[in-house]
Amino acid sequence: MVRASSFIAALMLTVGTLAQSWSPDTEVSLLTCTPGDELYSAYGHSAIRIHGDFGNKPLDLVYNYGTFEFNDGFIWRFTRGKLDYMLSRSQFPYFQQEYIFTNRGIREQVLDLDADELNALFTFLEDNYLPENRYYRYDFFYDNCATRVRDALHATLGESLVWKEETAGTITFRELIDGYQEPWPWTDFGIDIALGLPCDKVLEKGDDMFLPDYLFDQFSRATLDGEPLVKETRDLLLREQYPSAKSLFTPTRTTWAMLALFMLIALGFRKRSGLQLVIDRFVLIFLGLAGCFLIFLWFFTDHQATASNFNLLWAMPAHLIAAFAMNRKWTAVYFKIYSFIGLLVILSWAFLPQDLHSAALPLSILGTLVCAKRSIFRTLWGNRG
Repeated sequence: MVRASSFIAALMLTVGTLAQSWSPDTEVSLLTCTPGDELYSAYGHSAIRIHGDFGNKPLDLVYNYGTFEFNDGFIWRFTRGKLDYMLSRSQFPYFQQEYIFTNRGIREQVLDLDADELNALFTFLEDNYLPENRYYRYDFFYDNCATRVRDALHATLGESLVWKEETAGTITFRELIDGYQEPWPWTDFGIDIALGLPCDKVLEKGDDMFLPDYLFDQFSRATLDGEPLVKETRDLLLREQYPSAKSLFTPTRTTWAMLALFMLIALGFRKRSGLQLVIDRFVLIFLGLAGCFLIFLWFFTDHQATASNFNLLWAMPAHLIAAFAMNRKWTAVYFKIYSFIGLLVILSWAFLPQDLHSAALPLSILGTLVCAKRSIFRTLWGNRG
Protein backbone atom coordinates (compact mmCIF):
# COMPACT_ATOMS: atom_id res chain seq x y z
CA MET A 1 0.00 0.00 0.00
CA VAL A 2 2.77 2.47 0.98
CA ARG A 3 4.85 1.48 -2.04
CA ALA A 4 1.87 1.96 -4.35
CA SER A 5 1.21 5.43 -2.91
CA SER A 6 4.84 6.43 -3.37
CA PHE A 7 4.74 5.13 -6.93
CA ILE A 8 1.65 7.21 -7.75
CA ALA A 9 3.17 10.32 -6.19
CA ALA A 10 6.29 9.93 -8.29
CA LEU A 11 4.35 9.49 -11.50
CA MET A 12 2.16 12.50 -10.75
CA LEU A 13 5.27 14.64 -11.26
CA THR A 14 4.97 13.86 -14.97
CA VAL A 15 1.41 15.05 -15.46
CA GLY A 16 1.91 15.67 -19.15
CA THR A 17 2.36 11.97 -19.84
CA LEU A 18 -0.42 10.62 -17.62
CA ALA A 19 -2.74 9.74 -20.51
CA GLN A 20 -0.07 7.47 -21.96
CA SER A 21 0.81 6.01 -18.55
CA TRP A 22 -2.45 4.13 -18.14
CA SER A 23 -2.84 0.91 -20.08
CA PRO A 24 -5.55 0.86 -22.79
CA ASP A 25 -7.65 -1.67 -20.85
CA THR A 26 -7.82 0.53 -17.71
CA GLU A 27 -11.33 0.71 -16.24
CA VAL A 28 -12.95 3.57 -14.38
CA SER A 29 -16.07 2.64 -12.49
CA LEU A 30 -18.61 3.81 -9.97
CA LEU A 31 -18.88 1.56 -6.91
CA THR A 32 -22.26 1.56 -5.21
CA CYS A 33 -22.44 -0.19 -1.85
CA THR A 34 -25.75 -1.40 -0.46
CA PRO A 35 -27.13 -0.04 2.82
CA GLY A 36 -25.83 -1.67 5.98
CA ASP A 37 -27.33 -2.70 9.30
CA GLU A 38 -26.01 0.30 11.21
CA LEU A 39 -27.49 3.78 10.99
CA TYR A 40 -24.31 5.38 9.65
CA SER A 41 -24.45 2.98 6.70
CA ALA A 42 -28.23 3.02 6.25
CA TYR A 43 -28.17 5.06 3.05
CA GLY A 44 -25.44 3.14 1.19
CA HIS A 45 -22.14 4.42 -0.13
CA SER A 46 -20.46 5.53 -3.35
CA ALA A 47 -16.82 5.56 -4.47
CA ILE A 48 -14.73 5.70 -7.65
CA ARG A 49 -12.50 2.83 -8.74
CA ILE A 50 -9.63 3.00 -11.25
CA HIS A 51 -8.23 -0.39 -12.21
CA GLY A 52 -5.38 -0.91 -14.68
CA ASP A 53 -1.64 -0.78 -15.31
CA PHE A 54 -0.03 2.57 -14.59
CA GLY A 55 3.54 2.85 -15.80
CA ASN A 56 3.73 -0.97 -16.12
CA LYS A 57 2.59 -1.34 -12.51
CA PRO A 58 -0.85 -2.84 -11.77
CA LEU A 59 -3.01 -0.58 -9.62
CA ASP A 60 -6.53 -1.02 -8.30
CA LEU A 61 -7.44 2.22 -6.56
CA VAL A 62 -10.58 3.34 -4.75
CA TYR A 63 -11.21 7.04 -4.16
CA ASN A 64 -13.57 7.34 -1.23
CA TYR A 65 -15.13 10.68 -0.21
CA GLY A 66 -16.93 9.07 2.73
CA THR A 67 -14.04 8.82 5.19
CA PHE A 68 -14.13 10.53 8.59
CA GLU A 69 -12.08 10.46 11.76
CA PHE A 70 -13.95 9.06 14.75
CA ASN A 71 -12.35 10.74 17.77
CA ASP A 72 -13.44 12.21 21.10
CA GLY A 73 -15.17 15.21 19.57
CA PHE A 74 -17.01 13.31 16.83
CA ILE A 75 -20.53 13.32 18.35
CA TRP A 76 -20.39 17.00 19.27
CA ARG A 77 -19.08 18.07 15.85
CA PHE A 78 -21.69 15.92 14.09
CA THR A 79 -24.49 17.40 16.22
CA ARG A 80 -23.36 20.94 15.43
CA GLY A 81 -22.98 20.24 11.72
CA LYS A 82 -19.25 20.88 11.82
CA LEU A 83 -18.02 17.42 10.89
CA ASP A 84 -15.32 17.28 8.23
CA TYR A 85 -15.14 14.30 5.90
CA MET A 86 -12.20 13.61 3.62
CA LEU A 87 -11.18 11.89 0.43
CA SER A 88 -9.20 8.73 1.10
CA ARG A 89 -7.39 6.49 -1.38
CA SER A 90 -6.95 2.77 -0.88
CA GLN A 91 -6.41 -0.47 -2.76
CA PHE A 92 -9.66 -2.12 -3.84
CA PRO A 93 -9.05 -5.43 -1.98
CA TYR A 94 -8.89 -3.51 1.33
CA PHE A 95 -12.05 -1.58 0.44
CA GLN A 96 -13.87 -4.77 -0.56
CA GLN A 97 -12.87 -6.61 2.60
CA GLU A 98 -14.83 -4.20 4.77
CA TYR A 99 -18.02 -4.93 2.84
CA ILE A 100 -17.45 -8.66 2.99
CA PHE A 101 -17.08 -8.36 6.77
CA THR A 102 -20.24 -6.25 7.17
CA ASN A 103 -22.30 -8.33 4.68
CA ARG A 104 -22.94 -5.49 2.26
CA GLY A 105 -23.17 -5.71 -1.49
CA ILE A 106 -21.09 -3.85 -4.05
CA ARG A 107 -22.28 -3.05 -7.58
CA GLU A 108 -19.88 -1.74 -10.19
CA GLN A 109 -20.70 0.40 -13.23
CA VAL A 110 -17.81 0.56 -15.69
CA LEU A 111 -17.73 3.96 -17.41
CA ASP A 112 -17.08 4.41 -21.11
CA LEU A 113 -14.25 6.98 -20.89
CA ASP A 114 -11.48 7.58 -23.38
CA ALA A 115 -7.83 8.17 -22.41
CA ASP A 116 -8.20 11.95 -22.12
CA GLU A 117 -11.30 11.66 -19.92
CA LEU A 118 -9.58 9.05 -17.75
CA ASN A 119 -6.56 11.32 -17.40
CA ALA A 120 -8.73 14.32 -16.47
CA LEU A 121 -10.63 12.38 -13.81
CA PHE A 122 -7.48 10.83 -12.36
CA THR A 123 -5.73 14.20 -12.19
CA PHE A 124 -8.81 15.74 -10.54
CA LEU A 125 -8.95 12.99 -7.90
CA GLU A 126 -5.24 13.15 -7.17
CA ASP A 127 -5.48 16.91 -6.76
CA ASN A 128 -8.41 16.44 -4.38
CA TYR A 129 -6.34 13.92 -2.45
CA LEU A 130 -3.62 16.46 -1.62
CA PRO A 131 -3.55 17.15 2.15
CA GLU A 132 -4.69 20.74 1.68
CA ASN A 133 -7.66 19.68 -0.51
CA ARG A 134 -8.92 16.36 0.83
CA TYR A 135 -11.08 17.67 3.70
CA TYR A 136 -14.56 19.11 3.21
CA ARG A 137 -17.47 20.11 5.43
CA TYR A 138 -20.02 17.29 5.28
CA ASP A 139 -23.65 18.02 4.49
CA PHE A 140 -25.98 15.02 4.27
CA PHE A 141 -28.14 16.37 1.44
CA TYR A 142 -25.78 18.57 -0.53
CA ASP A 143 -22.16 17.52 0.06
CA ASN A 144 -21.44 13.87 0.78
CA CYS A 145 -19.74 10.80 -0.69
CA ALA A 146 -22.26 10.54 -3.54
CA THR A 147 -22.56 14.21 -4.49
CA ARG A 148 -18.76 14.48 -4.55
CA VAL A 149 -18.62 11.67 -7.12
CA ARG A 150 -21.28 13.43 -9.20
CA ASP A 151 -19.37 16.71 -8.99
CA ALA A 152 -16.07 15.04 -9.94
CA LEU A 153 -17.68 13.75 -13.13
CA HIS A 154 -19.19 17.19 -13.83
CA ALA A 155 -15.84 18.89 -13.33
CA THR A 156 -13.94 16.59 -15.69
CA LEU A 157 -16.53 15.74 -18.37
CA GLY A 158 -18.38 19.05 -18.55
CA GLU A 159 -21.49 19.54 -20.67
CA SER A 160 -20.87 16.35 -22.65
CA LEU A 161 -22.27 14.51 -19.62
CA VAL A 162 -26.08 14.58 -19.64
CA TRP A 163 -28.36 13.25 -16.90
CA LYS A 164 -31.88 11.99 -17.58
CA GLU A 165 -34.08 12.98 -14.67
CA GLU A 166 -36.94 10.91 -13.26
CA THR A 167 -37.40 12.13 -9.68
CA ALA A 168 -37.00 15.90 -10.12
CA GLY A 169 -40.24 17.73 -9.33
CA THR A 170 -42.00 14.62 -8.03
CA ILE A 171 -40.67 13.89 -4.53
CA THR A 172 -39.16 15.65 -1.50
CA PHE A 173 -35.92 15.03 0.39
CA ARG A 174 -37.89 13.75 3.39
CA GLU A 175 -39.88 11.27 1.31
CA LEU A 176 -36.70 10.03 -0.35
CA ILE A 177 -34.93 9.09 2.90
CA ASP A 178 -37.96 7.69 4.75
CA GLY A 179 -37.65 4.25 3.16
CA TYR A 180 -34.02 3.91 4.24
CA GLN A 181 -34.90 4.58 7.89
CA GLU A 182 -37.70 2.02 8.09
CA PRO A 183 -35.61 -0.61 9.97
CA TRP A 184 -35.10 1.92 12.80
CA PRO A 185 -38.55 3.39 13.54
CA TRP A 186 -37.44 5.29 16.65
CA THR A 187 -34.41 6.72 14.89
CA ASP A 188 -36.65 7.63 11.96
CA PHE A 189 -38.96 9.42 14.38
CA GLY A 190 -36.09 11.37 15.93
CA ILE A 191 -34.59 12.32 12.56
CA ASP A 192 -38.00 13.32 11.20
CA ILE A 193 -38.60 15.63 14.16
CA ALA A 194 -35.13 17.17 13.87
CA LEU A 195 -35.42 17.92 10.15
CA GLY A 196 -37.21 21.13 9.31
CA LEU A 197 -39.05 22.65 6.37
CA PRO A 198 -36.04 22.55 3.95
CA CYS A 199 -36.42 18.77 3.78
CA ASP A 200 -39.91 19.16 2.34
CA LYS A 201 -38.51 20.92 -0.68
CA VAL A 202 -39.35 19.18 -3.95
CA LEU A 203 -36.19 17.86 -5.61
CA GLU A 204 -34.66 19.79 -8.47
CA LYS A 205 -32.40 18.43 -11.21
CA GLY A 206 -29.58 16.37 -9.74
CA ASP A 207 -30.76 16.65 -6.13
CA ASP A 208 -31.55 12.95 -5.77
CA MET A 209 -27.89 12.02 -6.30
CA PHE A 210 -27.08 12.56 -2.64
CA LEU A 211 -28.27 8.96 -2.18
CA PRO A 212 -25.96 6.29 -3.65
CA ASP A 213 -28.81 4.19 -5.05
CA TYR A 214 -30.15 7.17 -6.97
CA LEU A 215 -26.65 8.08 -8.14
CA PHE A 216 -26.42 4.52 -9.48
CA ASP A 217 -29.73 4.95 -11.32
CA GLN A 218 -28.66 8.31 -12.73
CA PHE A 219 -25.41 6.82 -14.03
CA SER A 220 -27.31 3.99 -15.69
CA ARG A 221 -29.41 6.53 -17.67
CA ALA A 222 -26.72 9.17 -18.30
CA THR A 223 -25.10 9.77 -21.67
CA LEU A 224 -21.64 11.01 -22.59
CA ASP A 225 -21.38 12.65 -26.01
CA GLY A 226 -24.73 11.07 -26.84
CA GLU A 227 -23.64 7.54 -25.91
CA PRO A 228 -24.41 5.61 -22.68
CA LEU A 229 -22.03 6.60 -19.88
CA VAL A 230 -22.03 3.06 -18.45
CA LYS A 231 -20.80 0.28 -20.69
CA GLU A 232 -21.05 -2.61 -18.21
CA THR A 233 -22.63 -3.30 -14.82
CA ARG A 234 -21.37 -6.01 -12.48
CA ASP A 235 -22.30 -7.40 -9.07
CA LEU A 236 -19.02 -7.68 -7.19
CA LEU A 237 -20.59 -8.68 -3.87
CA LEU A 238 -24.09 -9.95 -3.18
CA ARG A 239 -25.62 -9.21 0.18
CA GLU A 240 -27.40 -11.96 2.09
CA GLN A 241 -30.79 -10.67 3.15
CA TYR A 242 -32.08 -11.40 6.63
CA PRO A 243 -35.62 -10.50 7.75
CA SER A 244 -35.59 -7.65 10.27
CA ALA A 245 -37.50 -8.05 13.50
CA LYS A 246 -40.66 -5.96 13.80
CA SER A 247 -41.28 -4.26 17.14
CA LEU A 248 -44.73 -3.68 18.58
CA PHE A 249 -43.48 -0.55 20.30
CA THR A 250 -43.37 1.76 17.33
CA PRO A 251 -43.31 5.53 17.94
CA THR A 252 -46.88 6.02 16.70
CA ARG A 253 -48.32 3.23 18.86
CA THR A 254 -46.32 4.42 21.86
CA THR A 255 -47.36 8.07 21.65
CA TRP A 256 -51.03 7.17 21.19
CA ALA A 257 -50.71 4.86 24.22
CA MET A 258 -49.17 7.74 26.19
CA LEU A 259 -52.11 9.95 25.25
CA ALA A 260 -54.63 7.25 26.25
CA LEU A 261 -52.86 6.74 29.60
CA PHE A 262 -52.86 10.48 30.23
CA MET A 263 -56.61 10.66 29.54
CA LEU A 264 -57.24 7.68 31.81
CA ILE A 265 -55.34 9.25 34.70
CA ALA A 266 -56.76 12.73 34.08
CA LEU A 267 -60.35 11.46 34.18
CA GLY A 268 -59.97 8.60 36.65
CA PHE A 269 -58.00 10.55 39.24
CA ARG A 270 -59.50 13.96 38.65
CA LYS A 271 -59.52 14.97 42.32
CA ARG A 272 -55.89 13.93 42.92
CA SER A 273 -54.39 17.39 42.38
CA GLY A 274 -50.91 16.32 43.41
CA LEU A 275 -50.84 13.50 40.88
CA GLN A 276 -52.29 15.76 38.17
CA LEU A 277 -49.61 18.36 38.87
CA VAL A 278 -46.78 15.83 38.56
CA ILE A 279 -48.10 14.41 35.28
CA ASP A 280 -48.83 17.82 33.74
CA ARG A 281 -45.41 19.09 34.74
CA PHE A 282 -43.73 16.01 33.28
CA VAL A 283 -45.52 16.48 29.93
CA LEU A 284 -44.61 20.15 29.74
CA ILE A 285 -40.96 19.51 30.68
CA PHE A 286 -40.71 16.76 28.07
CA LEU A 287 -42.21 18.90 25.29
CA GLY A 288 -40.24 21.96 26.39
CA LEU A 289 -36.91 20.11 26.33
CA ALA A 290 -37.72 18.74 22.87
CA GLY A 291 -38.42 22.29 21.72
CA CYS A 292 -35.14 23.58 23.19
CA PHE A 293 -33.26 20.91 21.26
CA LEU A 294 -34.99 21.92 18.02
CA ILE A 295 -34.09 25.58 18.68
CA PHE A 296 -30.48 24.51 19.22
CA LEU A 297 -30.44 22.62 15.91
CA TRP A 298 -31.99 25.57 14.09
CA PHE A 299 -29.97 28.50 15.43
CA PHE A 300 -26.78 27.06 16.91
CA THR A 301 -25.64 24.50 14.33
CA ASP A 302 -24.56 24.61 10.70
CA HIS A 303 -27.21 22.12 9.59
CA GLN A 304 -29.25 23.61 6.75
CA ALA A 305 -31.89 20.89 7.03
CA THR A 306 -32.90 21.66 10.65
CA ALA A 307 -34.05 25.24 10.05
CA SER A 308 -37.67 26.48 10.06
CA ASN A 309 -38.96 23.49 11.98
CA PHE A 310 -42.75 23.33 12.31
CA ASN A 311 -42.43 20.76 15.11
CA LEU A 312 -41.88 23.78 17.34
CA LEU A 313 -45.64 24.34 17.10
CA TRP A 314 -46.14 21.43 19.53
CA ALA A 315 -42.68 21.17 21.11
CA MET A 316 -42.75 24.64 22.65
CA PRO A 317 -39.63 25.71 24.58
CA ALA A 318 -41.85 28.03 26.66
CA HIS A 319 -43.55 24.93 28.10
CA LEU A 320 -40.37 24.33 30.08
CA ILE A 321 -40.73 27.65 31.89
CA ALA A 322 -44.46 27.20 32.42
CA ALA A 323 -43.87 23.77 33.96
CA PHE A 324 -42.12 25.37 36.94
CA ALA A 325 -44.50 28.30 37.26
CA MET A 326 -47.86 26.58 37.55
CA ASN A 327 -49.14 28.92 40.27
CA ARG A 328 -48.22 32.17 38.56
CA LYS A 329 -51.02 34.28 37.11
CA TRP A 330 -49.35 34.64 33.74
CA THR A 331 -49.26 30.87 33.21
CA ALA A 332 -53.08 30.71 33.16
CA VAL A 333 -53.03 33.23 30.31
CA TYR A 334 -50.22 31.34 28.60
CA PHE A 335 -52.03 28.01 28.89
CA LYS A 336 -55.25 29.50 27.52
CA ILE A 337 -53.48 31.07 24.54
CA TYR A 338 -51.60 27.89 23.73
CA SER A 339 -54.80 25.83 24.04
CA PHE A 340 -56.21 27.67 21.03
CA ILE A 341 -52.88 27.57 19.18
CA GLY A 342 -52.59 23.85 19.81
CA LEU A 343 -56.13 23.25 18.60
CA LEU A 344 -55.37 25.11 15.35
CA VAL A 345 -52.18 23.06 14.90
CA ILE A 346 -54.09 19.80 15.36
CA LEU A 347 -56.87 20.79 12.95
CA SER A 348 -54.40 21.94 10.30
CA TRP A 349 -51.94 19.04 10.80
CA ALA A 350 -52.45 17.53 7.36
CA PHE A 351 -52.19 20.90 5.62
CA LEU A 352 -48.98 22.26 7.12
CA PRO A 353 -46.14 22.87 4.64
CA GLN A 354 -43.91 20.53 6.63
CA ASP A 355 -44.73 16.82 6.64
CA LEU A 356 -44.87 16.08 10.38
CA HIS A 357 -44.41 12.54 11.67
CA SER A 358 -47.63 10.72 12.59
CA ALA A 359 -46.24 9.89 16.04
CA ALA A 360 -45.97 13.60 16.84
CA LEU A 361 -49.73 14.18 16.53
CA PRO A 362 -50.59 12.49 19.88
CA LEU A 363 -47.84 14.57 21.52
CA SER A 364 -49.38 17.72 20.09
CA ILE A 365 -52.79 16.67 21.42
CA LEU A 366 -51.21 15.84 24.77
CA GLY A 367 -49.61 19.26 25.15
CA THR A 368 -52.82 20.99 24.12
CA LEU A 369 -54.90 19.01 26.63
CA VAL A 370 -52.50 19.82 29.47
CA CYS A 371 -52.73 23.53 28.67
CA ALA A 372 -56.52 23.36 28.34
CA LYS A 373 -56.78 21.44 31.62
CA ARG A 374 -54.74 24.12 33.35
CA SER A 375 -56.78 27.02 31.98
CA ILE A 376 -60.11 26.58 30.15
CA PHE A 377 -61.21 23.45 32.06
CA ARG A 378 -59.28 24.15 35.25
CA THR A 379 -62.27 24.04 37.60
CA LEU A 380 -63.30 20.58 36.41
CA TRP A 381 -60.17 19.12 38.04
CA GLY A 382 -60.94 20.74 41.37
CA ASN A 383 -57.47 22.19 41.98
CA ARG A 384 -55.67 25.51 41.73
CA GLY A 385 -52.14 24.03 41.46
